[in-house]
Amino acid sequence: MDGKSRGELILFPKTIDYYQIELTKLLEKEAYGEAIRTLEFLVSCRTDDGRTNEEWSTLLEWLRTEFPDAARADEDGDDEDPIAEADLLRSRVSQKAARDKQYAKRLLESLSRGSLEAQLHALEQLALLDDESAAGTLLKKLSDPQVHPFVAFKLLQTLAKLGIEGEATFGKLGEIVTVDIERTPAGPDRFPEPLPFVADRVREMAETDDPTISIFAKQTWEEFLIYVYGTTLYNGMHEMDEQGLDVWASALHTAVAHAMYGGGTAEELQDRYGITDSLLPAWEGAYASLAKFFRDVSGVRV
Repeated sequence: MDGKSRGELILFPKTIDYYQIELTKLLEKEAYGEAIRTLEFLVSCRTDDGRTNEEWSTLLEWLRTEFPDAARADEDGDDEDPIAEADLLRSRVSQKAARDKQYAKRLLESLSRGSLEAQLHALEQLALLDDESAAGTLLKKLSDPQVHPFVAFKLLQTLAKLGIEGEATFGKLGEIVTVDIERTPAGPDRFPEPLPFVADRVREMAETDDPTISIFAKQTWEEFLIYVYGTTLYNGMHEMDEQGLDVWASALHTAVAHAMYGGGTAEELQDRYGITDSLLPAWEGAYASLAKFFRDVSGVRV
């Protein structure tokens, strides 16, 4: 999104709340470069909340001062930014492990008592330590029936990064799922086609009248795919045709609009995406799945 389109964006209260949560996640996992990029985007938008604007500007300046390497990587503006940031994070984790011989053990312990964000952060760091001896503990955690779907996916990612291969079977969302560990998508941009096309379809539809929707839709869709990864629903989405893409994109657009603005016209969006009466049952099923995701993950009812 270029500077011009950014300056025209207006952030509504629910949108601001969303970004506050995302910033907290980025800071907790020490993704300072991404936090800087997010804040640069936010301070360029329009809001009616002067206090929040001031807080974002102050935090942005502090991050640039405290983490100049992350700031410089961001200023380069090339395709190597994610790699440079990953290298910085790997270096910080290695330094912590060198200073504290019990560091990996404490990370593993946090999987049984830490918050959701703490568990995700611990797994991200364990993957960077390249300690295959942790695999047994990670597989045991994966078999825990109470494991959060996000943690289950991060466990699979971590195991794959540690070089573990083969099938993993575990409970998820009321199902027993089996996946190949080594085929776990390494990042949100690595899900197989046609799955990413759903968010792309929303972006195409929303970019002229409400670009903020496309930002939320992309994030929501990536998290939804993580949430349902390996389930019957996820596996079935691989067979989506053009009509299927329209069904899911329309349902996603509607759900995000409800989450952001507290309302929205489902019928209008169905018309825009060409959802006919014959497609309505599929649309209702897709929307119900997204609504459950919102309730389970954020407590938001759409």
